[in-house]
Amino acid sequence: MSAKRLSSRRNRQAGFLLDENISSEILAIRLREIPGWTIELHADHLPPAATDDAVVSLCGERGWGLITFDEMRYTPETRRAIVRGNVRVFKVITHEETHYMHIVSVLVIAQRSMVEMMHKNRLACCAHVYTNGTVSITSRFADIPPDLTPSQQRTYLRYGKLPGQ
Repeated sequence: MSAKRLSSRRNRQAGFLLDENISSEILAIRLREIPGWTIELHADHLPPAATDDAVVSLCGERGWGLITFDEMRYTPETRRAIVRGNVRVFKVITHEETHYMHIVSVLVIAQRSMVEMMHKNRLACCAHVYTNGTVSITSRFADIPPDLTPSQQRTYLRYGKLPGQ
């Protein structure tokens, strides 16, 4: 791999909104110290108790990923907003008593994978961020073009395009 290509992968940036249920100034301050992403707070852009589909729609308009504790992929309105905006939703899997510094460390470990996922996946998806920092896509949302082979379908679902597109 060329040094230029490796350098461009290391310098990738992505914007993320902290959903209301995870949003705090203290958490944002800690995450903003880590280069490579922009962290936005729910309260800076939306009223309290905004609906999930309003939150997702904002992320779609701004090109942000959404970091949340909610499982948003199951309600029809929110699912439609996720697909319409090609939003990548990252659900942090924790226990109720998890300290915010543990959440920070999980997100710092997962940051590179999350940013890469924002750049590689052009289509909407939901992913889980586990306490060990791994990120795993749990749902992909796509209208697969007809007449694709199974291999092409997997590629399309993974990257939102086929090679050469």
